[in-house]
Amino acid sequence: MSLVGLDRIEQQDKHVYIHIKGVDLLDQTPILDIKPYVPYSDSIPDAKGGFTDNIKEQLFEVEFSEQAGQQVLEASKKHPQITEFISQLLSFDHRAYFYKKIDKSYSTKVYDYDLKWSITGNKVQVLELKKYQGLSSDKTHEPI
Repeated sequence: MSLVGLDRIEQQDKHVYIHIKGVDLLDQTPILDIKPYVPYSDSIPDAKGGFTDNIKEQLFEVEFSEQAGQQVLEASKKHPQITEFISQLLSFDHRAYFYKKIDKSYSTKVYDYDLKWSITGNKVQVLELKKYQGLSSDKTHEPI
């Protein structure tokens, strides 16, 4: 991964060429993916993010359902700081920009558990923390 500067965008017939600067590549090396620079999470203090300058860091209030609270309490016997870890992890909005206006449920693996939560407005509700059983066919939850 390299942080680069956008020099210019050029269109020739049906082809679009993106010219970049400040990259550690040989000429004609293919670039597989380009993502915008996001100032609040990347680490070049004087860099400009273009259209991403308007994206602000969003912190969520994290709440545990009664069920999740009991499950986290049980898990804390093996992982004493799991409650704090989950709260810190979920307090940041990790969703892709196009998901920001969609309230839905998510899941991810934390230690040896499957963590499920939902986002509504600026609140995260931790729904469940159960022993990880591997991949499931449950399509309602997606990893962040």
